Amino acid sequence: MTATKLLHEDRDRDAAPSKAAIDRPRQAADQLAACWSPPPPPPGETVEITMRFSFNRHGGIVGSPRITYVKAPGADPEAVRESLRAAIKTCSPLRFSKSMAASAPGYPISIRFIGRRAERD
Repeated sequence: MTATKLLHEDRDRDAAPSKAAIDRPRQAADQLAACWSPPPPPPGETVEITMRFSFNRHGGIVGSPRITYVKAPGADPEAVRESLRAAIKTCSPLRFSKSMAASAPGYPISIRFIGRRAERD
């Protein structure tokens, strides 16, 4: 699954996560992407990170997520990793609907987060 986010130099302009209940794994990925604020890449580049993890029934992350890939042009890869860890810490647990809380727990999920620089800030 891929979640793409448009990044701004002014990180306060980034989209805030929704408060709506999450019904599908895709919505969970989008919710985590909304919380993510990586260092903006150089113009024409993207910052990318892939993470594998599982949710519990309360919308929290089980254990320590495993980061399997990082692309950080013009930035320290550890800064990109830390930005995703901070997003998870800030935004979880996610608000799951009853059906999502019943079906999602324990299943491994991989999300590729892609940050694209906004053309004009």
